[in-house]
Amino acid sequence: MAAKRSKDATGADKSAKKGRREASAASRPTLAAASLRTLRIERPYGGAVIFETDSQDAHAVKTYFAFVMSWFAQRGSQLPLIDDGTEGPRELAAANEAANSPEWLTPPGQVTLRYEPAVPRSVRPNLPPPIAGDTYPQTPGIERRSVSTYVIARPDERFETSTGLAVRHTEQDGTAQVEMRPVNGQLTDEAVTVIRNVAAQLSAVDDDVLDVLLANAIAHGHDSEGLYTIEIDAILDTRQRGVKHKSESGKSYLSGRRQETRDETVERLQRLQTLYVSIGERKMRGKMVREYDQVLNIPRIITDPGNKERVIAVRYSFGKWFHAWRDGHAVAPRRLLELDGRNGAPAKVLGRYFIQRALEADAQGRIIRNVRDLLRDLRRNLPEDAGKNTGRPRVLLEEHLDTLEREGVLASWGYIEANGKRVEAMLGPGYKKTTVWLDLHIFVVLAPEATAPIS
Repeated sequence: MAAKRSKDATGADKSAKKGRREASAASRPTLAAASLRTLRIERPYGGAVIFETDSQDAHAVKTYFAFVMSWFAQRGSQLPLIDDGTEGPRELAAANEAANSPEWLTPPGQVTLRYEPAVPRSVRPNLPPPIAGDTYPQTPGIERRSVSTYVIARPDERFETSTGLAVRHTEQDGTAQVEMRPVNGQLTDEAVTVIRNVAAQLSAVDDDVLDVLLANAIAHGHDSEGLYTIEIDAILDTRQRGVKHKSESGKSYLSGRRQETRDETVERLQRLQTLYVSIGERKMRGKMVREYDQVLNIPRIITDPGNKERVIAVRYSFGKWFHAWRDGHAVAPRRLLELDGRNGAPAKVLGRYFIQRALEADAQGRIIRNVRDLLRDLRRNLPEDAGKNTGRPRVLLEEHLDTLEREGVLASWGYIEANGKRVEAMLGPGYKKTTVWLDLHIFVVLAPEATAPIS
């Protein structure tokens, strides 16, 4: 069959108007009322593939269109991707490929295919919010914790490997390694410089974005293609206490929804795509070789038809490391995401650290850490690195723990008595006994929601 794309702009305009009238029938194949020789296949994320034939054989056309509708109903979600990732060309190229395959029914005559783009209002996926309520589910696996370590790692901790720039994350029960790799896969000197600059831009907000993607995936599941879908604006809204209207220079916008903020979020998604996490080692040619798994993959983006440069949603998946999330889970307070990404970032990092270790709580619900180990895990300065102000690390840590308790991320926190002595007596007034302080243990009790089971 010689399937081809029509260049009739006038016909496209007419079909576009018709598409707007039939928007309520999105994703359901329909015969166009104007002609029994035209078939319109609405696509789930906006737009439609149009089949048109010049055949006058009504029965043959009906049979052929019935086959096409059945094929799209059963196989439409399996259409392959093409390189540019945009909706119209992707769908059209896939439909052309299918229509020219041996399994396709022979058409009754010449058939023309064209793609009708969606109007901006109908292009948005009709999705539930990624996080509903005051809590969200999280996977606290060692791979997830190692990504957080990469985000907060110091530049001198990132070492070069044959494939990228890595950070090693070590715990009592295992070791994981995370690499940031160049987009083109070639680790040249120039690529290493670029990666170092990109890695230096990682922050607690990148961890927030990954948290939202994980929560969305856990709460709503994947589609028939194994992909999850989320809107960029939904990511922004989730990280705010409440969406409010603001005005500036005569323009009105939703709080946090400036275009530069959207673009920044897309950049964060792109950064997360360059991370790979180790999932163990295997023997290859007599040597133990570390295996890596991509943390996040975004095979498809959805753009605004009125502005192809503006990304409004992404479809994504995780590596196989994510599949074991049900073996252990945590429930995090949404307030953790809403903490300020700059001034509140240290408290945010500290709160996420304990949430990711929720399964380590003892019978009293306490997660216990040695102060020195905690500071090292968090990449905080030790008193000996604070110059003359040796008491500042303790002041800051206690302030951040107080913030988390006040915001409802923690139910309580405190020091554990050592050798039967009260901590206050051991430390004395002020913040001078830093050696004694570093040897103490801190306990935190997570907010009750963080220990609730996920059904």
